[in-house]
Amino acid sequence: GMTAIHWAALKGHEQVAEMLLDVGAVELLDVPDAAGDTPIVLAMRKKNRYLVMSFHKCQLFQFLFGRPHLSHNHFANLFVGFIAFNIGVFALVLAPGIAASHPGTVLWWSLLMSLSMMLWVQNCFADPGWLQPRTIYPQHHLLGDDPARAFDAEQPVESQMVHYDSLLQDMAGDGGDLAKLEQEQNKYNYQRQLIREARKRLEEGTGRTTDGAPIPGLELQPLIGGNAELGRQQLERAAMTLQERERATGESLGRARVEKLLGLGCGEYLTLVEKGDFKQVCVVCRARRKMRSHHCK
Repeated sequence: GMTAIHWAALKGHEQVAEMLLDVGAVELLDVPDAAGDTPIVLAMRKKNRYLVMSFHKCQLFQFLFGRPHLSHNHFANLFVGFIAFNIGVFALVLAPGIAASHPGTVLWWSLLMSLSMMLWVQNCFADPGWLQPRTIYPQHHLLGDDPARAFDAEQPVESQMVHYDSLLQDMAGDGGDLAKLEQEQNKYNYQRQLIREARKRLEEGTGRTTDGAPIPGLELQPLIGGNAELGRQQLERAAMTLQERERATGESLGRARVEKLLGLGCGEYLTLVEKGDFKQVCVVCRARRKMRSHHCK
């Protein structure tokens, strides 16, 4: 088992890794997967120097500033560096030599540079901008104080379900009906995972899949117990009952989410989604944006 940041480091998906780091994956850079490898080790093994440097930089910034980055892209940092170099050269080299003979030039240059910096600051705090907080919501409240404790590399799915269920129980008291329905849905997801694991163990024990076909390599193994068919039937009944409960809970949860969005003033978003006009909306922050291609990236 591995986390999403492990997978991104293994596959070399730099943009995915940056997005995960923004929402809290920086806390998982020292967490090993089932093979004992951290995301930094996986990136080094793939010889992806950019990811390795990015991981170390995010760890340093997280320690110093409490966030994995100062700006959302490298162009902002380069722009600040070039502007500082330009101002330094003009103020220390050019301006002292021409200030007496051409004071107007020095004054106009300083004024234009100040206007450029004001425009740059305005763009930084725009949406989307370089400094404005992104609308991809952080997941720190889901990671908890110790992300390594909430993730078991041997049982990644089960450990995450148990951890998330405990968090939902704490939030259900303040979240109303929606939080309770989400907690119930998460419970059904956990039960479905248990049924899937039970089927897998039953297949490994009997040497046959759920449709009766033999599993290659297990033809010579003796049957374990004589109630395999009974166990399979029980699992089928449990799966059907669980599916009915999930369907009913899903309908109630959908209505509750629609009511919450309407209460938040997202009626236009719901209308566009129902029409299938996904190009006009942002499914991350649930809003309509003019610059859709640059939003929530």
